[in-house]
Amino acid sequence: MTDKAVKQYLQHYAEPEVRCLQHWPQHDQPAYRHVLVIPAYQESSDFLHRALQSAWFNRDILLILVINQPNTQTDISPQQQLFQYARSAGELIRQQQNLTLISTNTETAQNSGDILLVDRYTLSIPAKQGVGLARKIGADLALMLIDKGMISSDWICSTDADAILPDDYFSVLNTTDPDWIAACYAFEHVGGEPAVRQATLIYQQAMHYYVKGLQQAGSPYAHFTIGSTLAFKAAAYAQVRGFPKRAAGEDFYLLNKLIKTGIVGRIEQTVIKLQARLSDRVPFGTGMSTAKIIKLTEQGLPFCYYHPQSFIALQQVLQQFGSLWDARNDLAAWLEQLPEYSAELLLKAGLARFVETQRRQSVSKQQFDSQLVNWFDGLKTLQFIHGLRDRVYPDVPLEFDPPAE
Repeated sequence: MTDKAVKQYLQHYAEPEVRCLQHWPQHDQPAYRHVLVIPAYQESSDFLHRALQSAWFNRDILLILVINQPNTQTDISPQQQLFQYARSAGELIRQQQNLTLISTNTETAQNSGDILLVDRYTLSIPAKQGVGLARKIGADLALMLIDKGMISSDWICSTDADAILPDDYFSVLNTTDPDWIAACYAFEHVGGEPAVRQATLIYQQAMHYYVKGLQQAGSPYAHFTIGSTLAFKAAAYAQVRGFPKRAAGEDFYLLNKLIKTGIVGRIEQTVIKLQARLSDRVPFGTGMSTAKIIKLTEQGLPFCYYHPQSFIALQQVLQQFGSLWDARNDLAAWLEQLPEYSAELLLKAGLARFVETQRRQSVSKQQFDSQLVNWFDGLKTLQFIHGLRDRVYPDVPLEFDPPAE
C-alpha cells in the first residue's frame, strides 16, 4: 500500500507500538489475508479458547489481541492469566518490547492462524483513554502490517471478546461493494441469565428503534455504532486519524468520521452473536444500559426511550436543509419556517456560524450542501434528539416485542 494518508498517519499519528514493526522481517508474499483486532480487559480465557476452535480462525488470519488495563487498577492477575493462556496456545515466533507473535499452527491445530499479543496491562492505559486507545493500538498495528504488505486485505476488522463470529465473517467482505470504506455487520444478543437476556433484548430493540428513526427521517448517520460489529478500509481509517482515545463511545466517533468521507455499508446476511452480559467497564453502552433496565424492571417501571415525534421533527429539519443555501442571506426567515424549538436547537448547535462561514467562502450549492451534511453529523443529530426530549418530547415507554424463539 502506498496511500499518502496511510504514510502520514503512521509517521505522525500512530501509537508507539507500530515502531516495533518497522524492523520485523518482510516476506515476498503476504503472511496473512485478514486481520482482526480485539481489546481485552478483565476477560477470561474462555473467549480465546472459543476463537481458537472457530472455523474462521485459519492460517490466513492474524488476531491482534490488545490485553489492556486502566492505570486506575492495580490487580493485573486477570490480564496476566489471559496473556499466559494466549502465550501457551502456540509457538513463539517473535517478541519485541510489548509485542509477542504466537503461531497456533501446531500439530494439534494445523490450520490455525497467528496471534499478535499486545501487553498494555503491565504498561497500563490512561483511564480516560480506555478502550478507545486499546482499539487504536490494535488498528494502528493492523494498518502498519497492511502497509508493509504482510496482510493482503485492506479491511481492518474490529470486534470484542463477547462476540461470536460466524464462519463467513471474513469471506463476506469479498462480496461487498468495492466503493464501501466501512461496513457494519448485523448482530443479535444471545445467552445470559434470564433477567440479563430480557434486559439486553430490550436495549437491542431500542438501538434498532433509534437507527430506524434516523433512517425514516433521512439521516445519513443511520448506522449502528457498536465496536464489535465494525470493519473499515485501511486508507479510510488513516484518513480520519483512527480511533479516538476515549474510555467509551470510540466506535460512535470513528463511524461518525468515516461517514463523512465515503460510503458505509451494512452487512445484513452475516450476523454476529453478542453474548448478553452486564458490564461496568465503560461508563455507558449496552452493559450499563442493561443494568439500568434490570433495575427499572425490579421497580416495576418501564424503560423509556426517545419520543417518535422527535424523528418527525428531525425529518422536517433535514428536508428544510435543502433550501438553506438559497436562504443563506436571510437565515432568520428560513428559521421561521421551523417550529421554534427546532430553530433554537439549531442555533444552539452553531448553525448561524456555519452559514456565515460558508457565505464568506462563497461556496457553491453543492459544496454548501456537502458541508452541511458533515456539520450536522451523528453527534449533532443525537444532541438535537436530546434537546427535543428535554424541551418538548419527553421519553416514552418503549413497547418491547420479544423476538421469536
